[in-house]
Amino acid sequence: MLDNYNKQQEFNVNILKPVQNEILAIESEIRKIDLQELKEKEILEEKEAQEKFKHEKSDIEAKLYQALDKIYKKIPQEAHDVGMKSDVALKTYKPELVGVAKRLEWQIGELDSITEPYQLNSFKERLERQVD
Repeated sequence: MLDNYNKQQEFNVNILKPVQNEILAIESEIRKIDLQELKEKEILEEKEAQEKFKHEKSDIEAKLYQALDKIYKKIPQEAHDVGMKSDVALKTYKPELVGVAKRLEWQIGELDSITEPYQLNSFKERLERQVD
C-alpha cells in the first residue's frame, strides 16, 4: 500500500503536475487571444457605428439643404437680376416661406453641433414630429 501511495505521488509530481501546468499555460494564452479578439471586435463595431453616424448625419444635412434650396428657387429671377440678396428677396416675394427657411437654417446649425448618435436620433425624432 505504501508502495502504491509512493507511485501515485511520483506520478502526480513527475507526470501529472507538468501536464496540468502546461494546460494552465495554454488556457492562459487562449484567454489572452480571446480578449484580444474581443477588443478588436469592439473597435471594429465602434468604427462601423461612427461611419453609420456620419452617413446618417450627412444624409439628413443633404435633405435639409435640398429643402432650403427648393425654397430659395421659388424666388423670381427678376429679384436676382436687380441684385437683391436672397433673404430680402424671399421676404419680398415669398414672405410665407421666410419662417420655413429660418427653421431649416436653424436646424442645419443644430445638426452641425451634433456629435453623438443619441443626439442624432433625438434630432431625427424632432424632425419627424415637425413633418407630421
